[in-house]
Amino acid sequence: MRIVHLHHHPHWSASRLVDLLREAGHDVENRCPAVGDVLPDLASIDGVIIGGGTVPVSAVDGHPAHQRSLAYVADAFAAGTRLFGVCLGAQMIATAADPSGAPVKVAPRPDGLTEFGYYPICPTAAGAELFTGLSTVFQAHYESCVVVPPGAELLASSPWFEVQAFSYGHRVIGVQFHPDVSAANLDAYHAANPVFDGRPGAQPRAAQRRGAERHDAAIAAWCVRVLDRWLEAPTIRRPRTATVAHAT
Repeated sequence: MRIVHLHHHPHWSASRLVDLLREAGHDVENRCPAVGDVLPDLASIDGVIIGGGTVPVSAVDGHPAHQRSLAYVADAFAAGTRLFGVCLGAQMIATAADPSGAPVKVAPRPDGLTEFGYYPICPTAAGAELFTGLSTVFQAHYESCVVVPPGAELLASSPWFEVQAFSYGHRVIGVQFHPDVSAANLDAYHAANPVFDGRPGAQPRAAQRRGAERHDAAIAAWCVRVLDRWLEAPTIRRPRTATVAHAT
């Protein structure tokens, strides 16, 4: 299959999800609107992985590259393209799914609590099978979707942030956590995200490395399982009912 990895920083192309797809023989192309990359016609691709970013979806109006990404995700969602959103990517899917076209409400906790490191998640009844064997994930955020996106099924939650994973059938999944970050690229991710250091709830880097040693194998196994599920799903085509207004 031909998959687009839509990432939002020129140095954030590394992804465990991309590595696994390429190892399985799929053609994955890194595209970064922030450096002017052209996004391919949706009819020519089989899916999009949408990575994280430092700009919340509610603030993309001042960021033309993020506007392009959000418009592309909205078109892809309406066309029935497979979508896998990570962190900001999940928030973009949530916004694209809202018939009103308004940005989904994304906000920090009132106490400023941040998840940066390895934290537990709790599958819902709907997500119990998919999340079997996965109890702890890597997180890097202090904002999240406040409510489940319209029409989505909540798959996992956590004690601190309710919306950790959601889906629209098998073809569209959004996760607030970062399965794309592996033990192998953890140090590079730290270097690229100093904004999280010292925030309330953020784990020291030494603790994160211990977390990677303890949990990385289970996260990798989950990635294989969820990607298999995502790729086996039929691509459902449906008429578009709403759009999100963005600059070109």
